[in-house]
Formats: sequence, C-alpha cells, structure tokens
Amino acid sequence: MKLNRIRSAPVAIEAQNNEVAWIYRPVLEFLILEAASKAPLETGGILMGYFGEPGNVPVILSAAGPGPKAVHLRDYYRPDPVFDEAQIATVYERSSGRITYLGDWHTHLTPFGGLSYRDERTLHRIARHKSARIKTPLMLVLSYDGKWDVTIWQGCKAPKSRLWRRGLAVAELSSRVFSANCFDPALNQIQWPKRF
Repeated sequence: MKLNRIRSAPVAIEAQNNEVAWIYRPVLEFLILEAASKAPLETGGILMGYFGEPGNVPVILSAAGPGPKAVHLRDYYRPDPVFDEAQIATVYERSSGRITYLGDWHTHLTPFGGLSYRDERTLHRIARHKSARIKTPLMLVLSYDGKWDVTIWQGCKAPKSRLWRRGLAVAELSSRVFSANCFDPALNQIQWPKRF
C-alpha cells in the first residue's frame, strides 16, 4: 500500500477498508468519456455510492461531471459547488438515501495518478466539512499516458491526534470494476469481480 500524508499528519494509518474500492463499469466508462471530452484541460466531478460490508468497502455506483460554472485549465480544475450539491441531493433523494456522496474525481493529463498537495488539502477539507457527512472521502484520479488509468485514494482521519484538525492520512486503494451481472445490491454481494 502506498501512503501519502498531509503535512503534519502525526501517524500513518491503514486504509479503512482493506485497500479496495469498487466501481460500477458504466460509471467508469462515463468518467473516461467525460475526461476525453475535456482534454487537454482538466475536469472532474463527484462520486456517489455507499460503503458496503464487510469492512466498510466503498462502492461507486454513480458519478456526475462538472457543472456549468466549473473552471477547466491545463493543470487545474475547480468544481461548480452549486451544481455538485444539486446532483448529490437528487441522487440521494431518488435512492431514498441509500446512495450518498463518497468524494470527488478529477483528471491529471499526465501519467501521474498521485495526489498533489492541493488534492490532499481537498480531501482534508471534505473530511472536515460536516455537511459532507463523510469522514473517509474518496478522490479518484484519471491520469493519461496514451490510455486512461484510474487511481483511487481515501482520506483516513488519524486517530487520537493532538493535531486532529490536520491529522489526515491518505491511502491508495486497489480498484475493482464490476458489472451488473456480477453485483447483487439486494444481497450486497459481488461475485467473481474483475480486477482493474
């Protein structure tokens, strides 16, 4: 497991979910199409789903692209928060509260799928933001090196820290892609998942 830490995070901790995140294949395909449509500029959006059992594993079932007021530059993406909040509310309501906000996604138009300092600060802000209601947010990075590669990161609050407001570790998760024929949401079981 690769572990990055935001400056002054006092302890390194393990990812909260056995280092795996699941993403629904149509969602991944949507993200890649959205990324390609904005290249050579960065883009991004939000991720929605739930944390499944066992082990509080993130399952990404939905995503939204950028809003109309998002800013796209070659090395920077700034979201449209009004659009993002409306998307989150709509999906949450339509799913009767079963699908909720998990974190953000964005592109890096380089082979580097790691998090920049700005990305780490964003994860930290999401974890601290009470209305986001998520203590271990995800950050999915689509990087490009002739093809799109996925790297998923999870912020993990460092336990029992004197500097709890700045104590966030960031762990890289393995990505698993699933399709409708191998996932049963009623049973919350994934059978024979494909490795990404």
